Amino acid sequence: MSGEAKYSSNDEQGHLEETIVYGKATKKVGIASSSSEGLVALADFNTRPILRIGELAEMLPGMVATQHSGEGKANQYFLRGMNLDHGTDFSMWVEGMPINLRAHAHGQGYLDLNFIIPELVESARYSKGPYKASNGDFSSAGSSSISLYDSIPQPLISITLGTEQYRRLLAAGSADIASGKMLSAVEILKDVGPWVNSGNVDKLNINSKYSTNLDGMELTALLFAYSNKWHANDQLPKKLVEDRILSRFGSLDSTLGGESYRYSVLFNGGSENLDFSAFASRYGLRLFSNFTYFLNDPTNGDQFEQLDRRNIFGGKIVWDFLDLDKLSLRYGAELRADIVKNAGLYSTRYRTRTSTIRQDAVDWLSLGSFIEAELDISQAFRAIVGLRGDHTQYEVEAFRKINSGSGEESILSPKFSLIYSLNERAELYANYGRGFHSNDVRGRTITIDPITGNKITPVDLFVNQIGYEVGSRFEQDDGSNLSVTIFSLSSDSELIFTGDSGSTEPGDASKRQGVEIDLFKRLSTKWAADMSVSLVKSRFVGVPKSSNHIPNAKGRVIGAGITWADENGSLSGRIRHFGDAALVEDNTVSYPPTTLFNAKYERGFNKYVFSLEILNILDSKDYDVAYFFESQTSPSADPTEDIHFHPVLPRTYRLTVTYKP
Repeated sequence: MSGEAKYSSNDEQGHLEETIVYGKATKKVGIASSSSEGLVALADFNTRPILRIGELAEMLPGMVATQHSGEGKANQYFLRGMNLDHGTDFSMWVEGMPINLRAHAHGQGYLDLNFIIPELVESARYSKGPYKASNGDFSSAGSSSISLYDSIPQPLISITLGTEQYRRLLAAGSADIASGKMLSAVEILKDVGPWVNSGNVDKLNINSKYSTNLDGMELTALLFAYSNKWHANDQLPKKLVEDRILSRFGSLDSTLGGESYRYSVLFNGGSENLDFSAFASRYGLRLFSNFTYFLNDPTNGDQFEQLDRRNIFGGKIVWDFLDLDKLSLRYGAELRADIVKNAGLYSTRYRTRTSTIRQDAVDWLSLGSFIEAELDISQAFRAIVGLRGDHTQYEVEAFRKINSGSGEESILSPKFSLIYSLNERAELYANYGRGFHSNDVRGRTITIDPITGNKITPVDLFVNQIGYEVGSRFEQDDGSNLSVTIFSLSSDSELIFTGDSGSTEPGDASKRQGVEIDLFKRLSTKWAADMSVSLVKSRFVGVPKSSNHIPNAKGRVIGAGITWADENGSLSGRIRHFGDAALVEDNTVSYPPTTLFNAKYERGFNKYVFSLEILNILDSKDYDVAYFFESQTSPSADPTEDIHFHPVLPRTYRLTVTYKP
């Protein structure tokens, strides 16, 4: 899928002013350093039917973004055969600000995109693998950087009404202010959903960006203000649903859910050879979950609260300090401080705390720097060599003093890429890189389990990862292109989901090998199609073959779509397919595949644009996410191992009316 018609009130005939710009069709031969990097822009996703904001991540070919709880929580991500949990091994930046959160109460690398208003997104650059020196923590599977518009052609007011009391209001507009441009938007979203216990999503979003030029320097200032409250319906035991004891959209705990906020200010600047940015954020989350019901506490139940309160500060500078005919050099440095006032874990009953398990304060300061050289070896060969260094200092003040501590550690990550140009339309690539993801520093200082009191061996702070990749890219004059990639990614430690805590814990080393195919094809001036296929074999290493499967490592991801667009509107249809994953190490229990069909139709009349989305057209009963673990569904029930799943939403309709005066 890709195609977009931009509407303009300047057209007195009421027609659409067709400006179809495909990011996927942007020329990359002679520019890209690997076959698995690329760009998506407005036309690539504006006509794409999207259920939730987290699916913006699926613009990266091979990515899956699902949800296993309420709609205010970060999505569950999967890429290159990795269960990325809520963001570990996949990093995302918005206008120079890193989004992943470290030492987060719910999971390391927590990546919540709910503060983004999709209509303001201009483009997203992405890369896979640990091959870019500019990418540090959480980037070994992939990384993406989102840019927002400086302005929009005309103001707009948009109202969306959908199935199950889905309501969304968006107002956006631009203005010329003090020799610059101001773009602001407000989003209000409320959603009940199909759940027996109402989802009650209540979201408010404000995005604002001011841009100007001062003596040749492009300057921008941004503000993000986001708050959300919701109820949640966590994973359900498969047997209870099959036996009709529990509705597919039911819950065993009606008091789950949460609330979150994020307030951020950013300042960016850039010239011909220098870019810099600075940011500050205040973030909070309160989340109530219950995965095992009454397994650990038959009297009060196993509900728990996770609390996160923090301030984040940082900045980055990138300097292209040498640009010769055959050689260019680039240097970059970034600083980040996470001041976590409370990363807490509490036992609760009906959202009332019964005991404190963890209540930790964390100060985490990191400095990353890199140098990268690009050398034209010959007319056909070019090479990119990079070296990245990361240093971190941390201090943990734990609820149980014995788990407190401090320290500092460093890691070096070399990178190398070789590119061979067959001609102006085709290139071959070979890439190597060392990367890493950090573990929560509380796992580095811990000595005893806060629940059992048993002794625990601290984990390594940095988990080493090594990636290899070979690939090819072929382009045509009309923007059609094909890339094929064969990759390998090894990790010294795998993060594994544990049902009794609802979090991930370090596990054995792992290795992934796979092939990816990404195709974009212009069928005519009005038709375009795309397809991405990812096939991956994921295994633990150093363990018996009978138990070397990695739970939830999705081995097959397919996305495809076709779009028609002319001066009056657009029509797009898409398929999402993912599956072929073991749920236990011996593969005796597996994840059934999920296949969804979605469509979107859009048409403009004078100053109005009408859009209809149909999501899950065939009303599939597949899973959004599934795990296998033991739970106890009532105080008197027996503990039982079972698949616990979160269902995909049923067939959903959403009608949007946009007015552009």
